[in-house]
Amino acid sequence: MIVLYMPVDKDKFTSYEEKLLEFIDKDRRNRINSMNKDSVKLLSLYAALLIRYGLNKYYEINKEPIFSLSDSGKPFISNISGFDINISHTQGMVMCGINDNGRIGVDVDHIRTVNMNVANKVYSVEEIEYIKNSEENRFFEIWTKKEAYTKYLGTGLRYNLNEINMLSDIHKNNLMFWHEDTYFFSVYSDNINSKPEKLSVDDIISHFL
Repeated sequence: MIVLYMPVDKDKFTSYEEKLLEFIDKDRRNRINSMNKDSVKLLSLYAALLIRYGLNKYYEINKEPIFSLSDSGKPFISNISGFDINISHTQGMVMCGINDNGRIGVDVDHIRTVNMNVANKVYSVEEIEYIKNSEENRFFEIWTKKEAYTKYLGTGLRYNLNEINMLSDIHKNNLMFWHEDTYFFSVYSDNINSKPEKLSVDDIISHFL
């Protein structure tokens, strides 16, 4: 299992990104080119490149991955077998997980103003008690853990979220959580056996170009 994450502090799609588009599959390239906002295009591009970087560096796979979606909406690589992957991005940050021995789900989010009434609809009783009268980071801690778990299951947020208690001991051996600056990261995997690696946009550019 490997987990990679990377700040994307650029706000313009430059000639570097135009060249990097050559390293992702045609369908994803077309989807990116159809997007209106440069910020969204950048996140989608670098998320895909993180997967290819991870496969290349850690598994010595140079083949261009072709991304598809399962019936439940979870991404997978259709032309390279033996790996479960997951991608997440939020404002200014992307992350990915690759597992060659089981399933994986990842999620990243950033602090912002939230409506705490949302917790009453999607959090369990135990989780609501945990975040009550606390700083907002507890809200996002539970949120990212819950997202990572449902992405691991392949259900996404269609699951009855208030029936899931991420504070339960049954999750502790499969869950990794950390926060950095204003970002919160969660990983849910069959085998938590490595530390996340932080990269930069320059790392990706130098690797591919």
